[in-house]
This record gives sequence, C-alpha cells and structure tokens, in this order.
Amino acid sequence: MPLSCLVVEHDPLLREILLYMLESQGYIAAGVETTSRAFDVLHGVRVDAMFIGLTQCEHEGMETINTAKRLQPGLKVLVASGSVQWA
Repeated sequence: MPLSCLVVEHDPLLREILLYMLESQGYIAAGVETTSRAFDVLHGVRVDAMFIGLTQCEHEGMETINTAKRLQPGLKVLVASGSVQWA
C-alpha cells in the first residue's frame, strides 16, 4: 500500500509542486494551507508523514510538531526552513 503524506504550505504553487513530486513517486498526497487545517486533517485521516515549512507555523514550530505527533503517534515529520531573497 502506498505511503501517505500531508503537505502544509501556504503558497499554492509550491504546494502543488510538492504534491506533484510526491504523487509522481507513488505517494498518496494531500495539501493544506495552514497548520490549523493540518490538525483538522490529522484528527480524521491517518497519514504516514507530514511535510511542513517552519515559516508556515501559526503556532511555535516545536509546538506544531508535538501536537501533530500527539494526534498521530508515529507520524514522521519533515521540516523545511529557509527563504529566498531576490536581488
């Protein structure tokens, strides 16, 4: 059975790119815009992994991760951090 991944990303283009990349590798992928929406999904749907950028966190970064892991023990969380500065 394919693994599932929840992508939390506010930028719709980046979210779609990440979803495309995951799906093209055989993952079942879903995307949401906010950590609050991610928590809603995690309450009702079992996922194997969550991809989140720390800049997305409406809550503190570690608090967000801990809440997600409390909702789904064993959840793997991939955290991205950084920004692009255009000259």
